[in-house]
Amino acid sequence: MKFETDRRALLAGSLLPLGISCASEASAQTGTGAQPPASPPRPADPADDRLKRQVYFRNAQLDLYFQLCGLAYGAFGGSSFGELFTAATKVDQQQIDGGEFGTWVDSYTAVGRSLEARAQDQLTAGHALSAANNCLRAVTYYRLATILASPSQPAFHELVRGMERSFQFFAQHGPYHIERVSIPFEGKALLGYFIKASADDAPRRTLVCMGGGESYAEELFFHGACAAAKRGYNALFIDYPGQGYTAYQGMPYRADVETAVRPALDYLFQRADVDHAKIVGYGVSFGGYLLGRAAAHDHRFAAIALSTPLPDWSIVIDETVIPGLRLDAATLSKPYSDIRNVMPAVLYMTFEKYFMYQNASHSFAESFAKYRQYRYDPAAITCPCLSIIGAQEGAAFQRQTEMFNNAVRAPLTRITYDEITGADLHCQTNNLLLALDVLFDWFDDTLARS
Repeated sequence: MKFETDRRALLAGSLLPLGISCASEASAQTGTGAQPPASPPRPADPADDRLKRQVYFRNAQLDLYFQLCGLAYGAFGGSSFGELFTAATKVDQQQIDGGEFGTWVDSYTAVGRSLEARAQDQLTAGHALSAANNCLRAVTYYRLATILASPSQPAFHELVRGMERSFQFFAQHGPYHIERVSIPFEGKALLGYFIKASADDAPRRTLVCMGGGESYAEELFFHGACAAAKRGYNALFIDYPGQGYTAYQGMPYRADVETAVRPALDYLFQRADVDHAKIVGYGVSFGGYLLGRAAAHDHRFAAIALSTPLPDWSIVIDETVIPGLRLDAATLSKPYSDIRNVMPAVLYMTFEKYFMYQNASHSFAESFAKYRQYRYDPAAITCPCLSIIGAQEGAAFQRQTEMFNNAVRAPLTRITYDEITGADLHCQTNNLLLALDVLFDWFDDTLARS
């Protein structure tokens, strides 16, 4: 990898040895799959556009989740190689291709339940830390199981409860100071967690961690909250409307996410253990839209980092989802259940959650119409920005990143992770250790200059 930086870059000294392609600027004047079947046409797998190396499953979408939600979380104690792959060997891939997901759901559910049961025995025997470690891994396996569980079935909701229960056990008995958080919002509550860097109440730098389109608050422990605590930062990681379980509680996705981020920041400003002048944000995946939009409307962030920046989600829909589906307008207007058989089974299951349940829509056409509102002006952001992209990201995400970089007027640092870093996958999930070291080095340096 190479570095691209101008004379004003203050970050180059700390990042150059890593070989990460990076350009840092003091102002916003920034210079610079699978082949479709013949007949009948079937939707393409969007994973093919952002996954260049498969490690186990022949289904690209499934292998992507295996890497994003399985292998990745091992970096912070969220999985073990043996547990992860032993469960994988029990998955019948032929059945998966045919739309029968039982072996996947059952395999990872069994691992989660086994770890929960072992944790209870260890706690009874006085081994609280071992018990907590087991429950942290259970979070990941329950999460993996949810991927191919339908929200129309009770098993899905039981898996989500298992994930929440396991993380709350870890929070109570593990080595970190983690509090359950409930933030009032429009007559409901945004739920999640606050991790303290220390047991005392001294005001500290604080990270607001925002997940993506399919993430749960518990997963954000691995995507920044744990690293934050190790670095002396507090971290707030909650589910905003549409994320986690919120859609099933009457809070689907909404374009104006700033309305939900505002009470979250208000909550931080009410805490004595938060340095109100040093609140930073990190948005991953669809969080690159959510946090970017929030920062464009609420200027209380001292700095933000986006992996990747998504200033106009409607363009991503137009460039990837709609062409990839290869369905005519009449079909796109049909209820989701009517087009299940014309889509690859795994793709339908994941799209069902994101487009139907989380976006409160009855058809792709209705969902796409809602996403037309999902955009913001990067020029409205006033704090320093870190723009992050991995080389495995598809062309649409690459173009969104360039759109952001060219439009932002605040101080901007750009990072591109290429193959040699092992951090080039979506959201750098194939090397979270490196990505989060770089992230917090940048936050440290940026806050020191503010």
